[in-house]
Amino acid sequence: MNQITYQVAGLHCGGCVSQVKNALFHFADTVQVTLDPPQATLINPKVDLSSLNRVLSKIGNYTLIAL
Repeated sequence: MNQITYQVAGLHCGGCVSQVKNALFHFADTVQVTLDPPQATLINPKVDLSSLNRVLSKIGNYTLIAL
């Protein structure tokens, strides 16, 4: 199992959490997004960080940052 946690810039509310989770769930076996702290944890991601950030840029001003 490969688990990676990223800080998520741009999360401000529960709606943001839902948007980010819905955008990322196609790209990992499991995705968990939290507002406090603003993080996304992906289990067995299928693409790299830059690809994930390209996906997020299409839905809003969100950026994943490696911890």
